[in-house]
Parts: sequence; structure tokens; C-alpha cells
Amino acid sequence: MEQENLNQNYEKRTPVKVRSSRDGKWLIFRVEGFEQPIILAANYLRAILDSADKKKTQMPVNVEQIKN
Repeated sequence: MEQENLNQNYEKRTPVKVRSSRDGKWLIFRVEGFEQPIILAANYLRAILDSADKKKTQMPVNVEQIKN
């Protein structure tokens, strides 16, 4: 039953394409349904990940792997 719920939630997700700028300072997110890309500074995202890591929240992915 739990697996069925996960499968249903997976089907509802919106596909996102992520790439970084040539200099690695910006992350560009292309989200289906949005005309403009979402652009975030890589340092901003690192700060968010550091904060989440310090709070010891349950993260489904390895924070160190994402930062690199």
C-alpha cells in the first residue's frame, strides 16, 4: 500500500531540468508550465543545504553529494 502511494505521488510530480551556468555561480531550473526559468545563486542553495544539514533533518539525499 505504501508503495502504491509513492507511485501515485511520483506520477503527479512536475518534471524539472536543472543545469548550471558556465562559471558555476548560477543554477537554472526549467520547470514545465513556467515560461521563465528559475535562476538561483549556487551559494544560496549551498547555504540552504548547510542549514538543513545542521538541523539534522531527514534528507532523502546526501547533502555533500549535492554541494559538489
